[in-house]
Amino acid sequence: MRVDYITTNRKNKSYTYPLLRHAYRDKDGKVKHKTIANLSKLPKEQVKILELALKKADDFEIISQLITQDEVSYNTSYSIGAVYLLYQIARRIGLVESLGYSKYGKIVLWQVISRLIKPMSKVGCVRLSNQHAVLEVLNMEDFNEDDVYESLGWLDENQARIENKLFELNKLAKSNALYLYDVTSSYFEGDKNELSAYGYNRDKKLGKKQIVIGLLTDSEGYPVSVNVYRGDTSDVKTFNDQLDKIRNRFGVREVVFVGDKGMLKNEQQEAIVKDGGYYITSITKAQIRRLMEANDIDMTLFDKDIQEIVIDGVRYIFRRNEFRAMELRRNREDKLEKMKLWIEKKNMQLKERKRSRVDKAYSKGMDKLKKLKIEDWFILKQEGNLLSWEIDELKLEEKSKLDGCYVVKTNVPMELANKELIHSRYKDLCNVEKAFKDIKTELLEVRPIYVRKASHTRAHVFIVMLSYLLKKHLEKYWKDINMTISEAIHALVRINAIEIKFRTNCIHIVPEGDDIAKKLLSLADVKLPKMISIKKRNVDNTTKI
Repeated sequence: MRVDYITTNRKNKSYTYPLLRHAYRDKDGKVKHKTIANLSKLPKEQVKILELALKKADDFEIISQLITQDEVSYNTSYSIGAVYLLYQIARRIGLVESLGYSKYGKIVLWQVISRLIKPMSKVGCVRLSNQHAVLEVLNMEDFNEDDVYESLGWLDENQARIENKLFELNKLAKSNALYLYDVTSSYFEGDKNELSAYGYNRDKKLGKKQIVIGLLTDSEGYPVSVNVYRGDTSDVKTFNDQLDKIRNRFGVREVVFVGDKGMLKNEQQEAIVKDGGYYITSITKAQIRRLMEANDIDMTLFDKDIQEIVIDGVRYIFRRNEFRAMELRRNREDKLEKMKLWIEKKNMQLKERKRSRVDKAYSKGMDKLKKLKIEDWFILKQEGNLLSWEIDELKLEEKSKLDGCYVVKTNVPMELANKELIHSRYKDLCNVEKAFKDIKTELLEVRPIYVRKASHTRAHVFIVMLSYLLKKHLEKYWKDINMTISEAIHALVRINAIEIKFRTNCIHIVPEGDDIAKKLLSLADVKLPKMISIKKRNVDNTTKI
């Protein structure tokens, strides 16, 4: 955008008109100019101010020299730094194109962006838009929370199309046949959600209904797809959807699925092999012991870095994590000390209180042992009117023998991947665990879930997944800065447009920001505009405070 001076001749006189214009390219690539306003009725000094502001928006000293203090006022306008950067990243990765340019597509995009700025309810999301230059950056029209809820229904209907489009744009996912899959749960305080049900609660929130979330990512942890299930759905029942999705929707034939031992059980492994695919998983401690009892393996396989054997055409790769072994030993010692202190305290009560009964104390002690999961090697006894204990050393030795040991199981042929690569791919499951940590407890906070309909719940979780996709790309750009993603985004939130009013006119200038903001923008290769044109807005809530 700039000020152009157009000269015309009429009746042997020359006339010059200042015009506010901007250049653009048409469909044929030709540069054309569009006139936004004729500035000829403005005083010359005001035209000069506008011209200088467009050329060098941050040089307020030049502007202030042209007008007196009583003619101009400066006000802070809408925040633009974070919204503009996140929008540009969304455009770069194809998220804007995938969501489309409809009213609902833009409202969903704002929900994705606002999740990174400040996770809020759908009503809060609307209120937050009154603090940011959302309408201007996303080129949106006014909206309220009714529009937001309607956009959730639209998103649920279009999720498959959007995921397919993002998959087409994800070069890594298309070129790499390896996918990571895991599930988690998210609990509710209420009980009105259509998908909520009682099930295995991974958050240890007993008595709370929940939903189950299945997340599929590429080998580097970038999310590819997400599914939401009723809270009573088992992990293995969610897997067939993922296999069908990879095969039929994404059109990938040679698939390598990576999942933990609770996910890829024998039935799921057979389904993968039947379709000509491969799996990488692990086996349980009980399965390791059965292999040892059958003399197929022995403990020496865990002594060196990475060892491998083949049994019935299936590869088993052995590893011991010394840090995990130490952690388990320390944990067991802590439980032992806790139980010993409890027995000492209970014996004091039995001595001091004549009505105390040792059989009741014994019963409580056994319940405590089961809760601590040490009842198989910690022996609790009754001796007279007191409690005593001893350790079954043989059982403790057997219990601790496999501390830190794990076995990776795969059918991937040796010519495609050696044992080191297979082990490395299995360890990549931590990328999904990190995704769940971010989605559930850190920046994105999937809960509390404020919606009740099944379609709205699925759309809400999909929005969180898309926000996580944006976050993953931000991590790539900002990997070398000593800040969290949340801190970096809030540093950009502080960049507000500045409203300059002089007489009856008004312009909005975008400052460069402080040194931290400049560095963040530079690393992400995003350049803020010099000026923005603020829209008249009526973004409001039908629900009042």
